[in-house]
This record gives sequence, C-alpha cells and structure tokens, in this order.
Amino acid sequence: MAVGRKLGHGLKWLDVHLLAETTCLLLVLVVAFRWDGSRPWLWPLLALWLAWQLGRLLYRVALRYRPEAVAVGGAGHDFRQLEMYLLGAVFFLLRVTGGLYSPLYALQYLLLAAVGGFDSSWYNRLLVLGMAVLLEVGQVVGLAGPVPWSLVAVHLLAGGGFCFALGAMEWAWAAAERARSEARVQQRLAQKDHEAEEYRLIGMEVSHVDAPAAKRSQDLKRSSVREVGLGMGNIIEILENALLPNVVAVYWLSVDESQVKLKEARPLERRGLLQPVLDARSGLVGAVLQNRAVVEQKNPRPSERGASYYRKPQGIRYFVGAPLWEEKGDGHRYLRGVLLADRVADVPFIDENERLIQAAARELMRIVITERKLNQLDRLRHQYQELYSVTERLLRLTAVQEVAEQLAGSLRLVTGGADFAAVVLAEETGELVLKAAEGAEDLADWCQRHLAAEVPPAGSLCALAMQNGLIMSDHAFARRGRGQRVVLGEGLDPPGLAAVQVAPLLHPSQGESRPLGVLLVASRRDSFFSGRDGQGADVKRTLEVFSNVAVLALLNALQYEKLERMATTDALTGLYNRRRFFEMLENAVADGLRYERPLGLIMCDIDHFKSINDTYGHPMGDEVLRRVARVLNDVARTTDRVCRIGGEEFAIILPQTDYQGAEQLAERFRQEIARQEFRHQGRDFSITLSLGICVLPEHARHKEELIQRADQALYQAKEGGRNRVVPFRPSSGKQALAGEHK
Repeated sequence: MAVGRKLGHGLKWLDVHLLAETTCLLLVLVVAFRWDGSRPWLWPLLALWLAWQLGRLLYRVALRYRPEAVAVGGAGHDFRQLEMYLLGAVFFLLRVTGGLYSPLYALQYLLLAAVGGFDSSWYNRLLVLGMAVLLEVGQVVGLAGPVPWSLVAVHLLAGGGFCFALGAMEWAWAAAERARSEARVQQRLAQKDHEAEEYRLIGMEVSHVDAPAAKRSQDLKRSSVREVGLGMGNIIEILENALLPNVVAVYWLSVDESQVKLKEARPLERRGLLQPVLDARSGLVGAVLQNRAVVEQKNPRPSERGASYYRKPQGIRYFVGAPLWEEKGDGHRYLRGVLLADRVADVPFIDENERLIQAAARELMRIVITERKLNQLDRLRHQYQELYSVTERLLRLTAVQEVAEQLAGSLRLVTGGADFAAVVLAEETGELVLKAAEGAEDLADWCQRHLAAEVPPAGSLCALAMQNGLIMSDHAFARRGRGQRVVLGEGLDPPGLAAVQVAPLLHPSQGESRPLGVLLVASRRDSFFSGRDGQGADVKRTLEVFSNVAVLALLNALQYEKLERMATTDALTGLYNRRRFFEMLENAVADGLRYERPLGLIMCDIDHFKSINDTYGHPMGDEVLRRVARVLNDVARTTDRVCRIGGEEFAIILPQTDYQGAEQLAERFRQEIARQEFRHQGRDFSITLSLGICVLPEHARHKEELIQRADQALYQAKEGGRNRVVPFRPSSGKQALAGEHK
C-alpha cells in the first residue's frame, strides 16, 4: 500500500511538473533516431496521447475561469503544460506534412507569438522557446540527406523573434496602459482639488513640509468635495420632483469670477444638453450674477442674452434663477454662483416656486459653508496637536541654538507649510543675529549662507516688530517698492517672498516686556495670510500661541545655559573651572588614544603670587588673576581650552599638539605675561609665569599620568629659577620625585 501511494504521488508530481516536457522530448527522440520509419505504430499512439492531454488541459484551464477558482494557485503550471502540448501537436503536424519543408510552419510561429504575447511568465516563455529549438534540432539530426542550414536558421530566428517581439509589445502595451490609468487618476484628483478651491475648501497647504500631513490634507479636501456634491445632488433632486422643470442646475462661480461652471443638473439624462462652462457676464446666468437678485424670464431667446446655458436651442418658455450667497461673520456677503430652473411647458413659475428655489439656494450654501467649517475645525485640531507635540519637544531642549533650529522647522509646520521661517535673537551685546532659518528646497543654500548673519536693529519689518511689540503682517509685500520691501535687512532677505508675518518674542520682566527676538514666517503666495476662507486669521492666532511657546522654550534654555556656565566656569576669571577641566581632559585623552593623535597639556603657575597679595592686597591679586586669564585666552588657539584649576594655577589643554608645538605656545604665554605691567598706588610691578609640559602618548598613557607629569615639569620650572618653560623628560621626573621625597 505504501509503495502504491508513493508511486501515485510520483506520477501526480510528474503529471504536474514534467509530463508535458517529457512528451516533447520523446518526440525529439522519435524524430532524431527515425523511429517513426521503423515503428509506424508510434505516430498514431503519439497522436492519441497528444489529443488526450490537450483535451484534459483545455478543460482544466477552462475551469480556472470560474469565479470560485480564480484565486486557486497553479495557473502557471497549467498554462506551461498546455503550451508544451500545443507545441508537440504542431510539431507532429509539421512532421507528417514535410518536416523542415512543411507548408504549415506558420503555425509554429503563431504559437510562439501567442506564448510571447499572452503568457506573463518569462520562465514559461523561455522554456517553450527552448523546447521549440530542441524539436528543431531533432528534425535536423533525423535528416537523411544534407542539412539545409539556411532554412533551419530562418525557422529559429523567426520563432524566437515572434516570441520576444510579442512579449515586448505586450510589456509596452501594459506600461502604456498603466501610464494612461495613472494619468486618468491624477486628472480626476486634480479636478477634485480644483473643485475644492472653487468651494473655498482649500486650507493651509502642507505639501512640501510633511508628506503624511500633505496626504491627509488632500484626503480631507476630496472628502469635503464629495460631501458637497452629495448634498447638492439631493437638493437638486428635491427641486426636480417639486418643480417638474425641463432642467434644474447649479452653476458655480470660478475663483477669478470670470466664468461659471456646471456643478450639478437634473434630470441626469439632460445634463449633456447644458454648457459645462459659461462666461460669467453673458446670458440669463450672467444677468442673475450682475443683478445679484432673483431673475425671472418668459420666452428667453436662445442667444448670449438668453438661455445661453444650453448647447442647442430647447424652446424654453419660462426661466427662474437665484443667486447663491455666502454670508460672512463680518456682515459681508459674497456671490458664489447661480441656481436655475426652466420649463418647456406653458406652465409659469409661481411665487411659491420662487420661494422654494431661494430656500434651496440657501440650503446649498449652508452645505458648502458647513463642510468648510468642518474642514477648518479638523485642520485646526490637527495644527493644535502638532503645536502640542512641538511644545513638548521644545521644552526638552536645553541649548539656545537647538531651540532656535527647532523653532524654525516647527514654525513652517504649524503655520501650514510656509515657504520660509526664521528665528532672529538678541545677543547679550544687544546685536540681532539670524540664529536659524529653514525654507523650501531652493532656499536651502540661502539659509546655509546667511546663518549667524547680523541683522540691522532698524529699517526692517523685524526691527519694527521688536520696537512695537506687535505682530507685523504684510500681505502685499511683493507689490511694494524695493526700498519698502525689507524683512531682515537691506540685501539680507531671501528672494521671492510675497507675504510676510513677524511675531516679536517678548520676555515680561518687572512690569515691562523686553524683546528676546522675533519669529519670521513668509510665503511666496500673496494670499497665504489673507485667504477668504479665514486662513489669515488662523495663521495669526497660531503665530501668537507659538510665539508664547517659543518664549518659554528660549527662557528655559537661557536659564539652563546660565546654570551650566555657573557650574563649569570660574566666577573670577570666566575660564573653565577645575571640574570642567577634568571633564574636558578626559574626553580629549579618549579622542587622542582612539585616533592616535598627540595631546599636549600645559600646567602653569604665577611666580611669587603670595607676595603680590601680601604687598598689594587681595583686590590687586584678583586683578592680576583676571589679566593673566585674559592673556592666556587671547594667545590660545580656538581649539585650545584654558582653565583655572585653583588659586594662581592654570592649565591649557592642547588637542593634536606635540612637544614642539606645545613648547612654542608655552613660550608665547610666558613672554606675553612678562610684558604685562601693573600699577598700584603709584608703584609699578610685573609678574612672571612658570610652565610645565607633558604630551600624550609619548610620556603619558592616561589622564592621571598626563596631569602628574605635567605637574612634575612645572615643579622643575619652579626649582630651576622660575619664569621658564620646562617639558617633561623621564630624568626630570625622577629628579622632581627625589626633590619631593627630600
């Protein structure tokens, strides 16, 4: 039983995977060894076998097109087997009708072309083509006379060419169809976006700032357009049933108010009779817009002055049209379109019909306005969520520069995708500095070049905002004269800005506000802050809230930096203190060992400092310490770190510096200190400095050894007469230790 089951599984596997290929190979062997001549019974048997397999495979493939079998796997195997059996059947026909000289060779070309064009599997295509080549080779081997190589080459090239040509055509057709499908989708989406703009559903754009937010904004607009369309269709359908008109339609005014576009019409079968776009000043539709009131007309002419909204004259007897008004909260009204109805029958519109049309017009506008408000509320909710997350991130930052960079990036996000945002802060010296800037891709180079640029304290919109302490808006910035178009400073502004808002950052202190700087947000669209959908007010409110958050974040960072300075600097000299010295030296030693770079350390001490305090007093001693600290800091390189580690003792960390460089720098320290002159109560005096040097890794392997040996060299300088520079040498270290033991 087990053997039988295994044999059954093996035969089933052979049937699925290799039976068709084995049949074709058997045909090759029959022809190549001329068994068909010596065994005439083989051909009828092969013919019956091919007919049986073809019928079975055609039935199996046909079953795959049933709905319940569409998702069943294995279609590639079935198609390949069918193609192999068809190839075998064609080869059988060719063999019995003349072999290489058969007049039916076109059948093989057609089969290979069909395989190349309709089978999506390149594996199947190559396998069938390879089998066709093998069958061709079998015929050549089985020839009794000379081989017609030219004919064989023609067969092979034609078969392969047909297969690959049809495959390439199928691929090109599929690619073109995909491109056309994508173009149709994009066209429909663009149409939805355009309708959203006409309905004033366009809110704050975020497309080039945050991709997920951009998609969400697009989805929201398109959903709103769909809801407006559904509501409009329902109202038009009610009017159709109530008025029994020839047609009832809504024409909507374009953004530039030069055209009206057909948005909805009933009955649906008559929509094609209407003009999709009309001039806003012509015909009865134009009359409604110009009169800004309900217009009724009997027997209107089918011309530009009459029922011009039809493509062809319809014999209209009665017309009534009502304007679509949008009421604003400030008491102003804006005309948005026309709702019209007409009749061919000799039945005039009565007063009740007119009131119904006016009520329907109000309901249409209510749908549009409600959807717009929902759109705005959803957008504001999303913006406040962003503002909350931005506030969390800002309040975690402890460096002013980091806060400024985060502010610039977040400002573009929370204001809805402005093209440019910048943070200008006042330094302790009173200077205004561009601390951070972020803009669209083409402004990235400008932002990089002007970072840390000094901003003039007057003559710009930013300076005016700081002086007045109010948000300054300029919606017509691009239309102003060149001399009046200054945001940051003359020659300092980014190019192409059309609308600007600047918010001061005010620090309330002792009853009055002290400006910390300004936030600047700008767009290349002059309507960015003044959209009729209330967008300008949204941006201004957001900017007010965001500026308060920015002040809190900046004060937090300034306080942190102040505390950090107090913890890491010496109060008297302003140099790094002892605690900070050990932290910096540990990091410098780790870097030097990791990258195999030399690290120098200078330990220095003011000679006879106690006698200065005793002779001239401690205030004068403090002045000497401050002067020495200033000289050391001025002479040191930008990469060096000067520290006061206690009393009159100082240390200088010298990254990537060997003995030669360290000695040259220490000598400059010594000479510059010796040139300093001090005066106290009419008495002049000067001071000197003793310095010891050690370099890692030449004479030190870790931080403690570096400090110890630099200190030993300083001791040698003191013992050797003071006012000198002594580098560490192993012998000097031993002498120093010996002196200490004595």
